[in-house]
Amino acid sequence: MKISIIVSLFLMFAIDLVAFDGLKNQNEFDKAYEYYNKGKFKEAHDIWSKLCDNKDAQSCTNLGFIFDNDDLGYKKDEKKAMSLYKKACDLNDTLGCKNLAISQYKGGKSSKDDLAQALKNFEKACELGDGYSCTSAGFQYENAQGVTQSLNKAYEYYEKGCKLLNAMGCTNVGGMYANGFSVKRDFTKAIEYFKKGCELGHKQGCKYEKELSGDDFLKNHIKNRRDKWIE
Repeated sequence: MKISIIVSLFLMFAIDLVAFDGLKNQNEFDKAYEYYNKGKFKEAHDIWSKLCDNKDAQSCTNLGFIFDNDDLGYKKDEKKAMSLYKKACDLNDTLGCKNLAISQYKGGKSSKDDLAQALKNFEKACELGDGYSCTSAGFQYENAQGVTQSLNKAYEYYEKGCKLLNAMGCTNVGGMYANGFSVKRDFTKAIEYFKKGCELGHKQGCKYEKELSGDDFLKNHIKNRRDKWIE
């Protein structure tokens, strides 16, 4: 039986919903967000630009998001977007670090240096509490992307992602137990994590939980213990 348990990264940028510092900033930030939701992107841009100049990290992230898209009133400019994400990340904005890492990962699939920078920023976003980034860091360690492969680090980050309620992180912890990667093979724990991934909305987790929980699984698996749960 061959089942792929490590899934590819789902790369999606995010926008911040709250300002970083002060009631005045929050009021201005909220006004910009209202403009953004109404499709008044220039007005949102102008407010976030002013707040970003005053080191409001979340405004820098949202300004970067505007330039990371070609349908938000401005010409897409990935270089400018990354510069704004970096400024936000340097100011410890979680989504700024996450979006910067995603940009670096997307642009660095053939560049070890870019992938290494992506990992660095995924790790920082993870430490700041973003479960998706924890799982993404684990994926890079699992697959030796910009870093020497480390199944121990992969497990560590997948576990962190799962604790932060990232569904893919839970599914991948289940995969580590199913394969015996970095941990002793344990199908009971694998099912537990696949189930949690499923409950959090990851379809692969549902699929693997069902397959491991089948009546004939253990009997059939014992006949061929060398099978790996990965393609």
